[in-house]
Amino acid sequence: MALFFFFCLSATSCGEGRVFGVPLGEAREKLSRADISFVLRVSPRRYAEAFRLGAEGPWVIAMHLEAQGHVDKALDWYGWASVKSSEPYATLCVEGLSRVGSDQQRLKALSVLDGMGDYSIASVPALREDRERMRNLVLLQSGRYAELPGGVSRWICEADLDASYVGLLASIAREDPVASLRSAMLEKQYQRSWEYVQQLFDSAGERAYYRRVLSDAGRSALFGSPSAKAASDFFVSLLPRIPQGDSFADAPYMISFYAARLLSREGKEYGDAARELFDRAIRTAQNSRDRDVAIWYLLDQSLAERTSLCLDDIERYGPQWSDGSYYADILERLTMSIIRDRSWSSLERLSRILPDATDRDSRARVDYLSARLAPIPAEEKTLALRRAWEGDHDSLYYRVLAADALGLPLGEEQLPVAGRGIPREDANAASRAASVLAVLESMVRYGLYDRVYPFARERAGDIGLYATSMEVHRLADALSAAGFYSEALRLSVLAFRSSSGSISNEDLAYIYPRPHQGFVATAAERFGIPEYLLYALLRSESFFNEKVVSHAGAMGLAQLMEPTARDIARKLKVETWDLLDPATNITFGAYYLSELIYRLDGRVMSALFAYNAGISRVRTWEREGKDLPDDAFAESLPFTETREYGRKVLAAAAVYGYLYYNVSPGQVVRDIF
Repeated sequence: MALFFFFCLSATSCGEGRVFGVPLGEAREKLSRADISFVLRVSPRRYAEAFRLGAEGPWVIAMHLEAQGHVDKALDWYGWASVKSSEPYATLCVEGLSRVGSDQQRLKALSVLDGMGDYSIASVPALREDRERMRNLVLLQSGRYAELPGGVSRWICEADLDASYVGLLASIAREDPVASLRSAMLEKQYQRSWEYVQQLFDSAGERAYYRRVLSDAGRSALFGSPSAKAASDFFVSLLPRIPQGDSFADAPYMISFYAARLLSREGKEYGDAARELFDRAIRTAQNSRDRDVAIWYLLDQSLAERTSLCLDDIERYGPQWSDGSYYADILERLTMSIIRDRSWSSLERLSRILPDATDRDSRARVDYLSARLAPIPAEEKTLALRRAWEGDHDSLYYRVLAADALGLPLGEEQLPVAGRGIPREDANAASRAASVLAVLESMVRYGLYDRVYPFARERAGDIGLYATSMEVHRLADALSAAGFYSEALRLSVLAFRSSSGSISNEDLAYIYPRPHQGFVATAAERFGIPEYLLYALLRSESFFNEKVVSHAGAMGLAQLMEPTARDIARKLKVETWDLLDPATNITFGAYYLSELIYRLDGRVMSALFAYNAGISRVRTWEREGKDLPDDAFAESLPFTETREYGRKVLAAAAVYGYLYYNVSPGQVVRDIF
């Protein structure tokens, strides 16, 4: 007995070197493989042994239990560890409770999180905002309607409802016309909701003119009314009836906006009348966001009518733009339309009238294309190209093309895109960043690889602004060593985009990595494709996630469909194959690209477009754009996804060529175009 107690006091026995009966090293190794078999039957009286793994031990176990569907056990661990753990893991356990508990448990956890302040790394805005929604759900579920904010009558008019409320409004809806409308909209019963709308403004009085009620009324008209013109007239008839008061300040905008959208559906015959209503919405908007939305819809309508009308409206309403990125798709479609029409003078006009708020990437595209195609003086062409080359924008594609057009080499100074993070004065920043990094390292150490990027994304500012490149690289290396190449890449890109500093070639190598080097080199040589091009394709297709399956069914690194893979296997005389096997997928993808290049007479960019959209479509597009320069043809494609795909692959190929293969970006442009 004395000998037993001696061993109990030693550092290597009686549990000191074991966790739940498993040697410490073996326990850590098991958790890194997501093997939690040794913790499933552990009594709560022994939970404290998990701290032998480190301060993160209980939280790590709870995370693995949650991930593997042992929700009740995960709740026990989260609840215990939220009290017993030190920071940051105590807060993360409260966050776990807010994620997997019952409604009451989640509400309590969210209330705790809400009071933890900005110092806590778990003080994620989305969680704080979720607190009020959870509280309201609990009140509805328990029938405590009188406790809803402002009382049930006002709450039902102002609440931001989502699918989680479906069914919970039924008892209120039986007695309240507003609740009836909102309940029907949640259930997507649009025809029924439109019937409620037509009665609502007489039976509900002023409550019908609250913003969220008008929003539901407008959407019910868009989706449920048999006549868009009649519905538009109905909304216009409401304008003189709007009550006075701050609560109804948004009503003129909302009514005019939906009346305009409805009328615009009736075709060009009602175009002018719809534009007048959109203009009224723009003039009565109470905030810049609403104004941007109304201007976007007006431009969308004018673009559908004719290019010149859209240009007129950009010149008129452009000075009122607030968020320029909101109009990026309009400007891209407008540019495509101008090129398809070969209206080079319109391109010159667009370049001249773009408002100051235009997003940087759209400005770079218009600068480059106007320099290449528009009838402007030579010195203006040069200035436009230099703006596209040197400008403050994120489009590596136009930067590379502009440099090639100018005959300039690209180097470390020009290839990267500057980080967009803005350092903030925050006394706790360094401490918070250290906590975030510690948690990420714990996730990697204990095999929680798929949680690394979501966690980092919620705290991107702390990662990008306050973590060093070396720290981010170390995490990325660990993820790559475990085979999680996509997660390593996403983490590196996230840290870079939210940083405030410049980027080195070493950083670029993490953003444009080369996993599966042996497979890529073999496939590239076998099928006569430059390695830099094959890497660019794989990165653009899957971000090196070898297990990804798209909604359409495309699989693996090169995103191949089963029918395409069967055809390739037959041609390569491969009898058994697995598209989720990296070697097979890379081989098949390289063969498919090489075949498309051959079938399209060596036109690499056209082959890339065909890889994305199909060769038949590309051949049709080539016939329509046979007189266009290659770079202009790339802008003329009717599929936004395909246009962007070509840009991504070419830009990535330029970086890969520059970093690893001593091929200049200009040479890559000429090889692909």
